[in-house]
Amino acid sequence: MKKTNLLTASTLCIAIAFTSCSKSETVDCHPCHIAETVNGSEIEFDLNGGALFCGNEISNVESNGFTVSDTLYSESGDILLPGFYAADVVHCEEHADEE
Repeated sequence: MKKTNLLTASTLCIAIAFTSCSKSETVDCHPCHIAETVNGSEIEFDLNGGALFCGNEISNVESNGFTVSDTLYSESGDILLPGFYAADVVHCEEHADEE
């Protein structure tokens, strides 16, 4: 009986080890923002309250633009009104640096 339990436990441990190793793929997630030029300075407005965009969401928002449904405020108090913002002003942190 002890050999059966030991064999079962060993098999389970090996299975868990292989499963955890095979799921090593990570999905990149980054906060995204709209960059608008105000009085000659680029101002960043965080999208979704600074929430992270992950995987396909990043390429989607950077390729297709983003619709802002509520007024956004920058850290310095600048205002961005609701509306559609084209892809050329939407940027996702580190991901944008890869281009």
